[in-house]
Amino acid sequence: MYLSAVLKRAGYKDVSLIHMDADDLNEAEIAAKVIALNPDLVGLSSITSESYCMYALAKKIKNILNNVCVIAGGPHPTAYVEDCLKNDAIDIVVKGEGEETLLEIVRTIEKKEPLGMIKGISYKENGGILHNPPREYVADIDQLPYPDWGAVNIDAYKRFIPQSPFMYQRKYMTIFTSRGCPFHCTYCHNVMGKSFRAHSVNRVFDEVSYLHNKYGIRHVAIIDDIFNWDRTRSLAIMQRIADSEMKLAIHFANGIKGDLLDEEQIKIFAKAGLSFTCVAVETGSMRLQKKIKKGIDFPKIRENIALLSKHRIFVNGYFIIGFPGETFKEVLLTIWFACTSKLHTASFFVYHAYKGTELGDDLSGEIVSKVQNSASSYTTSSDFVNCSSLSKSAIVFLRQFANICFYGNPVRVFRILRDLPDYGAFYILLKKLIHRTIFLK
Repeated sequence: MYLSAVLKRAGYKDVSLIHMDADDLNEAEIAAKVIALNPDLVGLSSITSESYCMYALAKKIKNILNNVCVIAGGPHPTAYVEDCLKNDAIDIVVKGEGEETLLEIVRTIEKKEPLGMIKGISYKENGGILHNPPREYVADIDQLPYPDWGAVNIDAYKRFIPQSPFMYQRKYMTIFTSRGCPFHCTYCHNVMGKSFRAHSVNRVFDEVSYLHNKYGIRHVAIIDDIFNWDRTRSLAIMQRIADSEMKLAIHFANGIKGDLLDEEQIKIFAKAGLSFTCVAVETGSMRLQKKIKKGIDFPKIRENIALLSKHRIFVNGYFIIGFPGETFKEVLLTIWFACTSKLHTASFFVYHAYKGTELGDDLSGEIVSKVQNSASSYTTSSDFVNCSSLSKSAIVFLRQFANICFYGNPVRVFRILRDLPDYGAFYILLKKLIHRTIFLK
């Protein structure tokens, strides 16, 4: 939506957005829709677990529209540049943020000029692959236009099963209030850089107000990397929202660093309408915390989880099992932390190694996630690429054990039922738990 907005602001009005999941389209249907538009350029974006679909879609489009320029961008193409350009149907890869880069590509192709001067891209030329210098990140993100919300069917997002159960079957929209994260977790992406760049308080409030007033949005999901890095700014945003009459429900599917919170922030966040947040603990092992450069303050994050729960804010914890070098005992420490915390729910993921991350780049290419082995890792609990010294069967058992121990607490189940907005959301959570624990889906 940002890309569409930037192009339209520059005078390129004939821009269409198609969201495969929101529009409930399969590969053939979305290809047909794109082909019917007969575009000059097609942009595709994906994460690695969706990349198989991106490659297939590019080929379907290119087979019919032989002369169309196909551009790939987003998290997967940024990290897997060579893999993308080995696909015959992809012409250009945009690395990192795409707003300025895409606009320059469009202008360059329109003028039939060479691509060599465009920063932030890799492309094919004379049978080879060329890599241009990286593009600087947008320093002042307030200069970017509002996302092009009018180009999508906002009501269609209700079809998703969102990360926050509070948004289930409700009209909502996601927003970025900042970009980048100053931390250097070894397993994490670097799509938006390691420098924190934030929208001003006024810009964030105006954007939220616009969504509320024009589209009737009551549920807002903030998807920053680290919303609360600047304490003063985050407090000011939430206070402005609390003082307004919008009566929003705010959700953090990610974006909050749990051990940076304090009780004053939590009280103001609750007053503003914070109803759901995730906190990423990842591991209960101090050794692994240092190794992955997460550096969580265990006492502080445990205290803040309890404070969030006290203020009736629904808290989900993120945990990762199967880090390289992780021991059986260290997995048990992770499970123990989750089970002894005041979390409402917990997600126990298996570690996946990705190109472009410090930890992934240090591992053998055979166990790094790619299109051939990535898709099923997110759709089943038993089919994954094992990066740890533990056996795959041990990791499957430990995930089942973690879920049983965590959700087998009657007090926790009571708090889940008490704090969920409705039983429809409870059904979704229960269905996920049964699929993961019993059917290994």
